[in-house]
Amino acid sequence: MQPKLSPLTGKNLIATCPSDSHSKSPTRQSTGRCAIKPRSAGDFYVGHHQGGLMVFCRGCGKEIHETAVSCPHCGAVQHVTVKSPQNQSGTLWLPVPSLILGIIVVLALFDESSWDKDQYMGIFTCIVAAIVLGGFGISTQERGRGMSIAGIVLGVIGLLGVIGRAVS
Repeated sequence: MQPKLSPLTGKNLIATCPSDSHSKSPTRQSTGRCAIKPRSAGDFYVGHHQGGLMVFCRGCGKEIHETAVSCPHCGAVQHVTVKSPQNQSGTLWLPVPSLILGIIVVLALFDESSWDKDQYMGIFTCIVAAIVLGGFGISTQERGRGMSIAGIVLGVIGLLGVIGRAVS
């Protein structure tokens, strides 16, 4: 049987220890901590004790809080996983044109003069481009997501405006 590995560290995961299961368990010590110990210092034990996630020190094997940078018992530095902020990868080459085309389409709706077939085709092309660029911007990258959404919304508003203008 393969040992279960921790998704955080890749080390062996010994046991999951919910705090309410200790009321009848002989492993409960007078200190309020679980007596289950890791097999080796490299193993990783997860427990929910005293308001926080407890892990075992990589150096001495004693139980410490998950946020401890070093062990208070032996001073061994623990591997701390820092969650990075949202990945803001990507460029603004998709969201910015989507937003600009959406704005152009909405501004074109304020033109009071009558439109011919070429103007309808030009505006319709801008609408399609705004919606498509915004859709690709949302689906492929995190950066500029708000601009992509705004470009799509303005494109849809422009589409509804052009349809309403063509019908009347």
